[in-house]
Amino acid sequence: MDHGMGSGFNFNEAYSLMILCGSQAKVDYYWDKLSHDSDFEQCGWLKDQFGVQWQIMPVRFYELMKNGSEAEHWRVTQTMLNMKKLDIEALEYTMYELS
Repeated sequence: MDHGMGSGFNFNEAYSLMILCGSQAKVDYYWDKLSHDSDFEQCGWLKDQFGVQWQIMPVRFYELMKNGSEAEHWRVTQTMLNMKKLDIEALEYTMYELS
């Protein structure tokens, strides 16, 4: 991350890197390894020790949003907006059990 020459460049919220995870274990792994600023965490986003923003997204979130009704999508989205690290089981519960 540092080439030792200086550049005047700083990381900011204008971009992020995304990691798609096939399981909750992978979400947990990357979250635990990368998260450095708990005040920044929201909706699957985190900031690492270098100030780089990451989206740690379960593939399952996109599968849920691809299927179902508008009301189910709204519930899943509202649930996601109240999370820091995304929880696949909670998103699935919102989608299927509250229908």
